[in-house]
Amino acid sequence: MSTGTINIRKAEMRDYSGVSLLMDELHQMHVEARPDLYRALETRMEKEEFIELLETDKRYLYVAESSETGLILGYGSAVKCNSG
Repeated sequence: MSTGTINIRKAEMRDYSGVSLLMDELHQMHVEARPDLYRALETRMEKEEFIELLETDKRYLYVAESSETGLILGYGSAVKCNSG
């Protein structure tokens, strides 16, 4: 099975549902593995929180997108640190 090309790019507002779905799946894995530390949530990230991530200059959010289907296959984020 061919996976095609994966594009890495800065996240945009249109990526909310794909990133949110992946975050929900990851959180559910934590809940199942460590129910003593994690509780089930309706949605891991609200749309307003996603918008804040996109608008801040202190955080970077990227997505891995299938060029064939347009599906979000993964995401990554980083915090900008000030070196001094």
